[in-house]
Amino acid sequence: MSVEAKNIEGINLKERWGIDAKEYWVSGISTALDFQDVMVQVSEQRATAVEQEVAPLAARIKARNKRLEIAGTALSALSKPTFDTSKDANPTSGNTTSFTKEEYDLLKDLDCWPFGDANYSVERKWSKDKCDYAKRMVQTEIDKLNNESQLDMNRMQSLVDHRDQSFNTATTMMQHISETRGTTIKGMS
Repeated sequence: MSVEAKNIEGINLKERWGIDAKEYWVSGISTALDFQDVMVQVSEQRATAVEQEVAPLAARIKARNKRLEIAGTALSALSKPTFDTSKDANPTSGNTTSFTKEEYDLLKDLDCWPFGDANYSVERKWSKDKCDYAKRMVQTEIDKLNNESQLDMNRMQSLVDHRDQSFNTATTMMQHISETRGTTIKGMS
């Protein structure tokens, strides 16, 4: 018998509650199980499914936070050069700054590394235009990463709420079942 066609004690789940049995299928259950036991297993499977979705999301958030940290230090390094903008000064040459390997990789990814070679640790003179362009590109990357981070945090909160709701629903149902059993047994005595 397929999962979709399975009725529980003559009740068609799709007609009665608007769900397919496959949505709550728990593998390995014998037909003689109690409803309370089924709810426990369904809740456990839901929690496992949520945790499987949370793990890669958490890894993505961690990687994004590392890139944000690198972008922040790169922006700080780009803010160090000062440019003499007086009328007689050459506004294209500022003082020097150097970068870490991660900052260099970020600037290369954003296509704002103005020097051809990969010798990132050497202090270099930046032109004001190139420095301003690099700062804008890094700030744009930081804004993008922050927006993505906010979306992922909202998704993470939604998943955690969904897991908690699943456990609360199962707990409430089991309490009601237990109370009903107790009342029924008292009524039989």
